[in-house]
Amino acid sequence: MMTVSLNLMAGSGDVDGDGKRTLKDVEFITQHIMGETPNGFNEEAADVNGDTYINASDIVILLNMILNNDIVLWVH
Repeated sequence: MMTVSLNLMAGSGDVDGDGKRTLKDVEFITQHIMGETPNGFNEEAADVNGDTYINASDIVILLNMILNNDIVLWVH
């Protein structure tokens, strides 16, 4: 059996606030993780998987959202 969960508290992925998910949002999260948080960084939006941490998992999910036209299921 496979369990599919949707986290309604997850961030939108629009980290730079321009109204869309792009590679710039991935870059913002990467910079934040590396300790150089860019101006305009939206921490709530960056927590894409809703686990209260901003890390590589959020980048992977955001990239999947961008590449798959925002259709992503988090599978456990």
